[in-house]
Amino acid sequence: MKSLFYTGLFLLSLHTPAWAFDLQDAWNAALNHDAGHTANAYARQAAQEQTTQARAYLLPYASLGANYQRNKPLEPNADSYSQHGYSVQATQTLFDAGKLADYRQSKIAVRLADTQFDLSEQQLLLDVSQTYFDVLTAHDMIAATNASKASYQRQLDQAKTMFDVGAATIVDTHEAQAGLDAAQVQWLNAQHKLSVAQEKLRHLTGLNPEDIQVLQAGKVAQILPLHTLAYWQEQAQANSSNIAAKALAVEQAQETIKKAYAQMYPKIELQAAYQDQHQQASAATLGQATHNRGASIGVQLSMPLYAGGGISSYRRQVESELLQRKEELLAAKREIELQVRERYLNVQNGLAQVKALEQLLLSNRKKLESSQLGQQVGVRSNLDVVMAQQTYADAEQQLAAARYQYLQAQLALAQSAGQLQSGATLAHINQAISQQTLRKQP
Repeated sequence: MKSLFYTGLFLLSLHTPAWAFDLQDAWNAALNHDAGHTANAYARQAAQEQTTQARAYLLPYASLGANYQRNKPLEPNADSYSQHGYSVQATQTLFDAGKLADYRQSKIAVRLADTQFDLSEQQLLLDVSQTYFDVLTAHDMIAATNASKASYQRQLDQAKTMFDVGAATIVDTHEAQAGLDAAQVQWLNAQHKLSVAQEKLRHLTGLNPEDIQVLQAGKVAQILPLHTLAYWQEQAQANSSNIAAKALAVEQAQETIKKAYAQMYPKIELQAAYQDQHQQASAATLGQATHNRGASIGVQLSMPLYAGGGISSYRRQVESELLQRKEELLAAKREIELQVRERYLNVQNGLAQVKALEQLLLSNRKKLESSQLGQQVGVRSNLDVVMAQQTYADAEQQLAAARYQYLQAQLALAQSAGQLQSGATLAHINQAISQQTLRKQP
């Protein structure tokens, strides 16, 4: 009975469909699978320890020391002796502007590490989405070329039949054969692109690329909300991770200047100590043992008076570096402004391209149908049908590529505006992804 139960489970597993994944699933898988992203996560985790280390220099520092020593002089009649003891010392910084600057810099470094991690995460999402769309683009190209090959094959068979009965010339056969050969070349090229894209997707996510879910083509042009260029520019200046990283670099440089000036400030420490020392002379010479104990507490002040001009030189260096960081921040803001404008235009043009190509595909389909009908009644030649078929196939492939380029452009625009982390754009795109996988495609 038990064997029948396990046999039933095995047979059921054979009919269970593979786990299909959409773009959101691919993104989630990449977060756990991509080694580069995991390394960046550890780098951020390591950077977070800088604050703890910098704060430690502002807290009390205590140390324990112990010693044991035995002395045996070489001179005759000299007494040998031994000594041992221990000491405890504690130091507390009362004022050190340099250590305070280090502590503030460490907190900025943690925020900078978080920002850099966000940048790497956003780039991973763009890589995953681009690869996801590359797989679908190649698959659509294969589907289009398969349809072209089938159509050209029918044209070739028909041309040969008509030539055999003397109703057509050999030119029709050659034209159909040339179209079939061209479609075969396109098919091979698409197969290569599909294989490359699938391996890259597997590398990024660890998922089986054959289980990728396809796009509902009719929804692409309606799924994403429209915003003005001014909206995207405002969002970018406020939320861009690139700008945030440059702004944090400016803050770090400002703290470095404070640290440079702090080198001329006095440093004050509270110091306390306790020691216990024992000394024992040789018993052969009737030496006596001594025992010393004592405690001390005090305040130590130190202040540099002259350092050969090195401190002044260092101050000039960090002041120049601050100016450099400010210019880099200004350059980043201008670059983001230009990038947002370019990506916004890419989105606008992409949407227009999708709508225009949808209309072009419809027109070419009608043209192909008219050419096929015209051939049947003798008003169109085989060459007319072949050219119409090629034009229709080209429009079909262009439309498929335009749809994916439009979606990728929208993700790139969201990344420039610092909105990729929210997942809203990705959620909108996922609405256009169906539950059908490439495995189910004909």
